[in-house]
Amino acid sequence: MEFQSTAPLIVQGDRTVLLEVNNPLYEEARDHLARFAELEKSPEYIHTYRLSSLSLWNAAAAGLAAEEIIEGLAEKWHVLRPSEDRPELADLAVSPTSRAAHVYLLGDRAGSTRHREVRDHTASLDGVELTCWLERPDGEAIVRGEPGRPEGEFSAVIEKNGERIGFRPAGQADGSPEGGGAGTIRVTDRRGGDWIVEGDPAVIGAKVTDGIFDSHDYPDALGRVYMALTAPHAGDIMVSATLGYECLDWGNVAHVGGGSHGSLRREDSSGPLLFVGCGPESADEKSQWALRDVAPVIRDHFGL
Repeated sequence: MEFQSTAPLIVQGDRTVLLEVNNPLYEEARDHLARFAELEKSPEYIHTYRLSSLSLWNAAAAGLAAEEIIEGLAEKWHVLRPSEDRPELADLAVSPTSRAAHVYLLGDRAGSTRHREVRDHTASLDGVELTCWLERPDGEAIVRGEPGRPEGEFSAVIEKNGERIGFRPAGQADGSPEGGGAGTIRVTDRRGGDWIVEGDPAVIGAKVTDGIFDSHDYPDALGRVYMALTAPHAGDIMVSATLGYECLDWGNVAHVGGGSHGSLRREDSSGPLLFVGCGPESADEKSQWALRDVAPVIRDHFGL
C-alpha cells in the first residue's frame, strides 16, 4: 500500500473527510467521495464530507462495495486514525479537551498556507467560537514543528466571526510611544499585566476604561490565551467552543448538558475561591483572582 503525503484528503475519527480544494488531485478525490459521502460544508479552501449511514447505504445500493471505498481511500490518500502506526504520514494532529482543542500541523507541508487553510476550516465549524494562534510582525503564522516556546517577536491572535484582535506583552514593544504601529493601544488588564493590543477589543466583548482592559465574557482573555499558545507543548492553532458544543475526544465521550469545561467563556472560567485560615483578609486585594494565585498563598502559609 502506497501512502502519499501530498494527498488531498484527511479522514477523521468522527466520520468526516476534509478535502483540500487547491490540491492537484482535488477533482479526482471529489468524484470518488461523491459516490459514498455527503458534502456538508464548502468554504474556500477545505470542503467537508461526511460518511453517513444513508450515504453508505446508497453507495451499496449502487453496487459500490465497502472494500472499494476503503481501498480507494487507503491507496490514494492518507487516512488519519488514533494510535496511528505511522504517525510520520499524518498531516494534522488534534488534541481535544472538552470545550477546547489544540491543532498541530505536521509533515513537510506544515507551513503558513496550510495554517491558514486549517484555521479557516476550523472557524467554519458549528460550535467553534474563537480561533487562536501566534504570528510574526509581518503576519506570518507560526508553525513550530517541535516542542518549545517560539523565539523572536510574535503576537497572539484571537479571531471571532471573521474579525480579529492581536496582542503581545508590552515588553515586546518596538519602542514607539504606544508600543506599536497605527491602530495599537497599550492597556493594563485586571490582573496588572501590560499589553500592546492591535484591533478592536469589542471583537471579544472587551472594553477599555481609563487604560484598563476588561474582557467580561472571557475572563483574563489576553493572559490565558497568550500562556496557552506559548506553552512548550501547545498546538499551532487553538479553538474555543461556545456553550452547548464540545470537541469530542477520540472515544466520542461528551459532557454536554453536564460538566463541560475548558473554553475561554466566563461560564467555564469563573468559580468560587475560598480561603480558610490562610490567604488575604479581603477579596478586594486583587481586582481579579485566578488559580495561579493559590500556590503563593499555600507557600506563604507553610513558610515555603
